Amino acid sequence: MSSVLYDIPLDTWFEVAELLDTQDLINLRIVNKHFHYIFSLNTIWKPLATSRWFKIDDQPREIIKDTKEYFAYYTERNQIDVDISKSMEKIVHSTNSNEIFEIGWSLVNLRYKAIPKLVQLKSFGANLSIKYYSHMILCSIRHGEVIKLLQELGSKYLTPIDGDAEDLLFKLSYIDPAFDRLLPFRQKIIENTIEAVQLHPKLDESTPSSLRILIIRNCLIQCLNFQKDTHPFTPYQQQYVEDSFILRVYAGEALGSKIVFESIVQKIAKYFDVESILTESFMIVKDDTFHDGKAYILMTPKKAKVFSHRHIIRTLGLRQSDLEKLLIPLTNKHILNEVIGTEIHFGLFESEIAKNNSYDEIYNISHSSIRKSHIQFFNHLLHAILSNPKFSGDLLSSTITHREIAEQLFIENLTRELPFNCVHFQNGLLNEQFSSQQLKTSIIKNFYKFSHLNIYSEDSYEKIRTPLKFKIGQIVHHTRTGQIGVIIGHKNEYFTIFNQYGETRVCDKDTLLQMQDITKLDLHILTTELWIGVLFTHFDFEQDRFIPTQHLLNLFPNLRIMN
Repeated sequence: MSSVLYDIPLDTWFEVAELLDTQDLINLRIVNKHFHYIFSLNTIWKPLATSRWFKIDDQPREIIKDTKEYFAYYTERNQIDVDISKSMEKIVHSTNSNEIFEIGWSLVNLRYKAIPKLVQLKSFGANLSIKYYSHMILCSIRHGEVIKLLQELGSKYLTPIDGDAEDLLFKLSYIDPAFDRLLPFRQKIIENTIEAVQLHPKLDESTPSSLRILIIRNCLIQCLNFQKDTHPFTPYQQQYVEDSFILRVYAGEALGSKIVFESIVQKIAKYFDVESILTESFMIVKDDTFHDGKAYILMTPKKAKVFSHRHIIRTLGLRQSDLEKLLIPLTNKHILNEVIGTEIHFGLFESEIAKNNSYDEIYNISHSSIRKSHIQFFNHLLHAILSNPKFSGDLLSSTITHREIAEQLFIENLTRELPFNCVHFQNGLLNEQFSSQQLKTSIIKNFYKFSHLNIYSEDSYEKIRTPLKFKIGQIVHHTRTGQIGVIIGHKNEYFTIFNQYGETRVCDKDTLLQMQDITKLDLHILTTELWIGVLFTHFDFEQDRFIPTQHLLNLFPNLRIMN
């Protein structure tokens, strides 16, 4: 028997291992010494660990490379996944705000180790609350990386970019709530573009660098496969929020700003031995076919033109000193302002809705918009860091002079959008007057008191003299706006509805109609962005409504009147 076991190829044992769950594999190790030997081999456990936790680009691959005992590593990570699932179940069944945040913050502190399991729960979980909390904790983990990046760049704000602009833009895309869904497009587009360039008939060893850039640009545009109705790009048109987020461009949902598009071209160009410098106006490329050894390329997703140094001066009528200002390499400031600058542009949805395009048509891959409040959060934080890079003393009050603004940013914004981000401010980032403990207490106390989210309920049962027109969780149609929403509150003659964008509206009862024959499309519209999970656990087809969380009913007991 033993000789037979040893004669079976390791590839076969690995195929067996792929079919079994972790506990079965562990149990096999104790059957006999031969199974113990086979199912202790790194040859078995390394590929299992790699395929389970290291498929995505935001896992530190040096961990898997430097590991010595892969069985021990696999069982440790597996236990973490088990614990995460138990913690999420505990969160969604908890009626205690403090407990919810303590558990959530402990998961945030797991950082990258929590990401694969949370992505799985967010993507495939049946419970809307689990999907919501998985999403919010994922956002907080990734936001922690952006906060560290801003701290690192605070002292390098005006210095040229260290490395590729594309890499920096990618790290800032952790702000994008659709990061997980869009991430695979980055590698796919880069690889497809490289392959298309390699097959291009005009590319050979003698091809000048400037022509190589134009070939790369054209191949990239073909591979990006922009949506047919993507907004037109002109230098004079206000860009959209999504244009600054590089994963949206890779996925074809946004055309991309000039800086974002050029950064992708620059990254791919390095594969073809083309070194370049990005400036505010041009991509400068070393090219011996030009008299000064440089080509100046003016490039957008819609057009590209190559200039010589003399041509620029002659065409633009600039003095040499003025031209030199245009040719200063991009700094970290340029990139940070591109993504989290003070000017908040319109989102694609706000512009495209006038064309009667649906939300899913505009965000056909990400299924979510960029949250402007997230950008504002990081914008305020960057200003705070720049004013006091050493984080000493009154970091917050030195840059945000009005107390009300600080409270709006760190309580309303955090509570409404980023409740678990508080965990990143526990190391002296906030001043003593507005300590992390006070912030934590405020967030817990104000749970559900979101900006623009007023959950109305009568003060007492006695005030309600007639049966209410709607129950909490019922789907209604608002006749004045045409939107559908979910009933979440009631006061006097008005009801509050919660729509798919995480927004609320107080409506006169006579403007609301209960929807009949709820379809999967209706549910999809209301659950796509996951916000509804903060209030409801699932949709009950027998009751024809969403079922509220016990936490919500405990915080607002009089909502039970509508339940």
